[in-house]
Amino acid sequence: MPGVIVGLDIGEGAVSGVRVKSGLRGAELLAAGRAAFLPGEKPEAALARLAEQIDLTCDVSAVALSPSLFSFRNLSLPFSDLRKVRQTLGFELESMAARPMDEMLFDFSVYEKKEKSLIMAALLPKREITGCLDMLGSLRLDPDVVTIGWLPVLSWLLKRPLSPGQGVLLELGEERSVIYLFCNKKVALVRVLSGGPKAPWASAAQALPGTEASDFVSFIAGALEDTLHSLAHLHGAAINPERIFAAGPGAACQGLLQGLAKKTGIESEAVDIIRDGTLKKGSGHGEVPDAALFQGAIALA
Repeated sequence: MPGVIVGLDIGEGAVSGVRVKSGLRGAELLAAGRAAFLPGEKPEAALARLAEQIDLTCDVSAVALSPSLFSFRNLSLPFSDLRKVRQTLGFELESMAARPMDEMLFDFSVYEKKEKSLIMAALLPKREITGCLDMLGSLRLDPDVVTIGWLPVLSWLLKRPLSPGQGVLLELGEERSVIYLFCNKKVALVRVLSGGPKAPWASAAQALPGTEASDFVSFIAGALEDTLHSLAHLHGAAINPERIFAAGPGAACQGLLQGLAKKTGIESEAVDIIRDGTLKKGSGHGEVPDAALFQGAIALA
């Protein structure tokens, strides 16, 4: 339905926003803005500064929250009926959750259904979503959609022609990196990577010195190998990624994708929803200053 859409990507270190006009002839980018969190600053203040950059009035709004706010659990259930999965999953998650289930919200993805269902569940404390809605309400925003990190980028990716059934989206962000694993074109796992060497692109130089690149590539490749092994060993999920897709500031760094492909044996490529998508740049302020930082916000719109 034609209208104006606002997409807000609230990360760990910044909030990015876009305003898009959707019509019968496609989508047009009207404005884009970004506000980094200052030391000790709450997201509300950054959102207020973003609202000074772009007009947030809209017909539809969608918000992505940092994956670090969520808990992710992988499990299997001995039946494939989706109705039974819905009825049973809350009880199964009870022993896995850090809080009582009546204090949590959860959703799930069934990424394989045969004699049993293989499931990824995402859990979020209700207080987090309440705080988010209150914060957005102060800007007169009542989001129609609240989602996780760059899952909208993955959704866009999987709709592309010839996208593989199994693979990996790597969000190579400023603050940290996130693995989004998919199987049968459905999200199978989300893992926020902590520790490891500092992302080389966090410095001013975009080229990767040899040692720095090698250390980071080894870290990512090792994390991916451990993740796939754990899924196979614990849940019988034999996922063999056909391709690694990298997005975000790190995707443009020299040597990173070649190193990943060599280390993992999996073809790797950079994706850019702004470059590869169908969004048109509008007149006036419809320009994105640093496209790599706006992938999540654009995917929401």
